[in-house]
Amino acid sequence: AAPLGDALYTVSQASESDEVVFFDDGLDDGQPNWVTTQKFGRNYILQVSKILPKLLTGEDTDAAETLHTPKWELQIATRLNPVDVAGLELMSPATLLLAGSAIGSIGTAIPPTSNSDGNTDWAGFVTLLDSANGFITGGYRLDVVPSLSLTSNVPTSSRIEGICRAPKQENVVYLVGSTNGRLELDTYDRDDQTAFLVQLNLPNLTIGFAKQLDAKLGPNTVGNNNTAAMLGHRCAVTEDGSAVYVGGVVKDGAIVNNQPSLSSKGKDDIFVGLVDVASQEWTWIRQLGTSQDESLADLTVDKDGHGIVMGNSRGSFMRQKSDGDTASDVFVIALTKDAGAHAMTVEEGGGGTIVGPTITAVPVPTSAPAAPTQPPAGSGSGPAMTAAPQPTEPPAGSESGPAVTADPLPTAPPTPPPPTARPTAPPIPGLKPPDGAEWDITEDGGDGS
Repeated sequence: AAPLGDALYTVSQASESDEVVFFDDGLDDGQPNWVTTQKFGRNYILQVSKILPKLLTGEDTDAAETLHTPKWELQIATRLNPVDVAGLELMSPATLLLAGSAIGSIGTAIPPTSNSDGNTDWAGFVTLLDSANGFITGGYRLDVVPSLSLTSNVPTSSRIEGICRAPKQENVVYLVGSTNGRLELDTYDRDDQTAFLVQLNLPNLTIGFAKQLDAKLGPNTVGNNNTAAMLGHRCAVTEDGSAVYVGGVVKDGAIVNNQPSLSSKGKDDIFVGLVDVASQEWTWIRQLGTSQDESLADLTVDKDGHGIVMGNSRGSFMRQKSDGDTASDVFVIALTKDAGAHAMTVEEGGGGTIVGPTITAVPVPTSAPAAPTQPPAGSGSGPAMTAAPQPTEPPAGSESGPAVTADPLPTAPPTPPPPTARPTAPPIPGLKPPDGAEWDITEDGGDGS
């Protein structure tokens, strides 16, 4: 949204058909819709719109009435080739930045690469728009040097999958994606996909620096023609702009290269890395996964600069799953800014165990306070202050984890013995017990209540 919320800018994709399209990366094996590629549709175009909100008045209840007809609309497409969106950012009150990937080109909106316009390879693009009228004010094409193993007449495929920036930076944006060409790795001589992060400076759309990550074959690498591929999906910048998180997927049991402490149990894992902007170097890189597929959905930063990742897992990532259960779960996991410390997955023997430097967690109160005690003789008349009990060892077969000690909690004043008749259900906000009865609030008796 624009400053003061006076406008809303949207970008959408439209397909020329709704046919099911399966690709060679296993999308037809029951997996969810991953971030990288659509399962449905073909030959997408982009439409960018500026919408002026309309405030509801009187008896208006129709949500559709909250939006006026768009003030302007802009459609972007190449000649009978698809265009995919990576993101739309309002960089300043006057400038919109649109990023994505396309095959082919169209004028300034999606400039041509050095290769012929008729090739069938993807290339990322960035387009600047005037927020007042939608006019295109500049364009940039990610024209990556072909891989050393490719001949000069074979174009290179590069996709921008996400964009991010610091909240107060109007002249810097970061692009994340994947390429089989060279951005930084001069010794990279294979045609496998690598993940990249590019710092792009506005308004001239020039590269500040580029970082690139490749992978190596692991002991559990299968499928994908035994190649070691990494795909960059999302990025996030700390509030002060000093560091950038990068996240994505390491394919088919491959392992991030030059990281001897990392490993893979097989299939797709996620990776998260932190780049220090001043030195332009990796602070740390982590690879997380199970023996099943994982994917990264989004990446953000909290107020202290720590990374928070949301993704999908078909394995025992944060809960133990039974054999043969490969339904997709959603997970959220945090990584510390200084060292990338994070909770171990269940398959790694986790359940609360932290990988990395010790982290002091904020104490969490237990489910119920301890039974009230009488104050000692001669003390004040108020209720005694007692520490909430520590959880006992979990029963056999239950999930294990470190005990959590709660802050001392004030207990309620002593009350007369309750009536005999008590409902067995736990208290529910807004629900009152039957006349003459009280809710039975007791310690957990070990039955999981």
